[in-house]
Amino acid sequence: MLLNSEQVETYERGGYLEIPELFTEEETAVLRADLPRIFSLDRPEVPRSASGVPLLAHRLERYSEAFALLLRHPRMVEPAMQLLHGPVYSHQFKIVTKPPFGKLDLPWHQDYGTWHAIDKMPECRAINFALFLHEVNEFNGPITLIPRSHLDGVLDAPVEALDGSSDFAKFSDETVARLAGEHGMVAPKGVAGTAAGGGLSDRVLRCADGEIASGRVGEEQGGVPGLGHQHGRGEGAAWLVDGGDRGRQILAVGV
Repeated sequence: MLLNSEQVETYERGGYLEIPELFTEEETAVLRADLPRIFSLDRPEVPRSASGVPLLAHRLERYSEAFALLLRHPRMVEPAMQLLHGPVYSHQFKIVTKPPFGKLDLPWHQDYGTWHAIDKMPECRAINFALFLHEVNEFNGPITLIPRSHLDGVLDAPVEALDGSSDFAKFSDETVARLAGEHGMVAPKGVAGTAAGGGLSDRVLRCADGEIASGRVGEEQGGVPGLGHQHGRGEGAAWLVDGGDRGRQILAVGV
């Protein structure tokens, strides 16, 4: 699946692209069905809060066939290769879970600042993706973006520890206020954050997201793709290829 010229222009201009119903409800249900098993696992890739509530699940392709096939699905890989102009690899792949009134609050940040500071990614040749596994609305902690902020380039931000997740290159309130004043905000590649906790909804919001990077970046990191820094974020990650017929079918028929 390739993006049309209008979609590419929208992405390049605004820094993000929404594709409604890229995967059907039936396909997404296959992914949701594996969530209880994933969050019951005792693995370093599944960090928990002090009270034992799972917050994230990193490097899903290691222990979930459904999510491994999602990562390699043509509807994921082909647009990434199109935008990055060549082979790609998975730098990070995780589920973010936000329970109602929860504790996971992702600060305003620019992902590449973290990848460059900690993972030593030499240049910003990567894209983020997010697949919402539950309905998203203004009450359950949606992702909020500052459109066109990618045009400002890589901004300075100190890397700070974040409870329950990896370290972040976190922006100051002054930087966020300036960017929002210049570009506005939207909720669905630029500076991003989320509402505190899980919002007011009584439903848990889960989102499968990650970063796909250009193969050229992997080669410049010593030929080993995805040298992630925490929770096994990228260590030993494989190059992504079209999943073929099985990749196309698996989300429709289940695993």
